[in-house]
Amino acid sequence: MERVIKFRGKRLDTGQWVYGDLLTNTTPFEILAYKGQYSVNQDTVGQYVNIIDINGREIYEGDIVCAKADEVAIPENYLIFWDEESAELIAKIQQVWHSQSVCNIMDIEVIGNIYDNPELFEL
Repeated sequence: MERVIKFRGKRLDTGQWVYGDLLTNTTPFEILAYKGQYSVNQDTVGQYVNIIDINGREIYEGDIVCAKADEVAIPENYLIFWDEESAELIAKIQQVWHSQSVCNIMDIEVIGNIYDNPELFEL
């Protein structure tokens, strides 16, 4: 399977999400999308993690997903992010602030993101 590298970020002018190539040599950062080039809020930039949820939706860093840790577990909300220390994608569970590799969770469904829906992942 070929790895797809793309990013998303919220436009500074409209607050809308844009998807494409990330340009970091500009201030502010910009995303080169199919229909233009847009300045984005650097805090909202997230990379596509090359995982599709159960509904066919792409998963990005900063997404909040509902998933199960194994076949018998109760679904819980996780925050998807890149962990510099372990150099891997991590899914954090809010209640116990436990981390595990994204590869180990099942039946992933995107339910929002930390920027638009922070209430889905309150500490």
